[in-house]
Amino acid sequence: MRVQRDWPATEPLLFGGTLALYAAGLPLGLDGTGAGAAAAGPGLDGPPLASLLTRLCGYLPLGDLAARANLASALAGAAAVALLGRLACEALRLLRTERTRDPVEPAAVAGAAAVAALAIGTFRTATGAGSAAVTLALAAAAWVNALLLVRLPEDRKAGLRLALLAGLCAGVQPVAAPLVWLPALWLWWRGLRRGARWPLAAPLVFMTGLGVVLFAVAISSTGPTLGELLRGLWPARPPGPALSAAAVEAGEQLGVVGLLLLALGALVLVARAPAAGALVLGTLGAGLWLSGTGVRLAAAVAVVPLAVGIAHLAAKLGRARLAAATALAIMALVAPALDGGAARWSRDARLPAHLLARALDEVPLRAKVDPGSPQMSGLFHYAASLGLRPDISVARR
Repeated sequence: MRVQRDWPATEPLLFGGTLALYAAGLPLGLDGTGAGAAAAGPGLDGPPLASLLTRLCGYLPLGDLAARANLASALAGAAAVALLGRLACEALRLLRTERTRDPVEPAAVAGAAAVAALAIGTFRTATGAGSAAVTLALAAAAWVNALLLVRLPEDRKAGLRLALLAGLCAGVQPVAAPLVWLPALWLWWRGLRRGARWPLAAPLVFMTGLGVVLFAVAISSTGPTLGELLRGLWPARPPGPALSAAAVEAGEQLGVVGLLLLALGALVLVARAPAAGALVLGTLGAGLWLSGTGVRLAAAVAVVPLAVGIAHLAAKLGRARLAAATALAIMALVAPALDGGAARWSRDARLPAHLLARALDEVPLRAKVDPGSPQMSGLFHYAASLGLRPDISVARR
C-alpha cells in the first residue's frame, strides 16, 4: 500500500535554489591550498566516493578539470542541503500531535536549511573541490533514515537504506563513521529487539555498500589502497581543548539568533521526542568533539533543533504564526549570510597555480617527489591529471 506524504515537497526547490547559489560562488580554479584545497587533486587523491564523483563530472564539457571538480562539490552540497530539509521535515513530523500539517512548517524548514546552506563552513565545502561535500550528503541521507526508524522501528525500507548508506560511509572522510555507524548500530539493535525483520538483512546490505566503496578503490589509480582505507575508517581526535574551540566556531557560523532558536528547539525536541532528541544532540556533540570536518557536520545537523525552534516559537502567535515563522527564519539567516563578506564570492585562485608552477620548475627530471603535506600532494596529483611533468612520480603519504 502506497503511503501519501504529508509534508511539503521541499527537496527539489531546495536542491535547485542551493545549486544556483553555489554555482554563483564557484571559484575559477583551485581556491587555495588550505583545508585540502588543492582539493586533494580535485578529488583525485581523496576518499574513493569523492574521487568517483569527480571522475563522473570530469566528462562534462564545462571548463577545465578544476572547474568540474568544484562543480562536483556543488552538486553534492546542494543534494546535502535538500536532504537536510527533508531531515527537518521528519523532525517536525515526529512532533505533530495531529495528522494535519501546520502552515509554519515550510517556512521553518526552508529557513533552517538556508542557514545550513549559507553557513561559511558548508558554503566553502560546497564551492571548493574536495570530499567534504560528499561526506555531508551521505551523512544527511543516513540521518533522514535514522529519524524514520526512530518513528517507525519496523520500517523495512528505511532500515535497509540506512544499512546501505552506513556501508557507503566507508568511502568518504573518516569523520562520517562515528556519526553514522553508532546511530545505525543502536537503531539496528533496537529494531532487532522489537522483532523487526530488516535487521536480519541489514549486514548483507551493509556489505553491499562496502562493495561499492571497494569498486571505487579498485578503479582509482591515485586514491587510497585497501590497507589505507581500513586504517582510516575511524577519525583521530585532535589533541587539546578541541571541543570548546569547535563549539565557538560552530556558534560563529550560526549566529546569535540561530543559537537561541537552536537551544529552544533542542529543549522542545528532548521534551516531546526523547529518542529523536538524544539522537540529534548526540550527533551534534560528537561532531563538535571530533572537530575539523565534524564541526561542519554538527552545524548541518543543527537544522533539526533550529527548525523545531522556529516552528515552536511561531506557533504561539496564533494567526500571525506564518508571518512570525518567516520573520524568524530571515533573522536567523542574516548572520550566516553576512559571514565572510564578499570574500566568499570572489576567492583568489592564483596562489595554488603559482605554487604549482614554481614547484614543477624546481623538480629535476625523472625525480620522485615527497610533497611534504596533503595540500602539496593534491597539487602534484592535480598536475599529473593534467599531463604536466609525466616524468615525476609522487611518493604516497
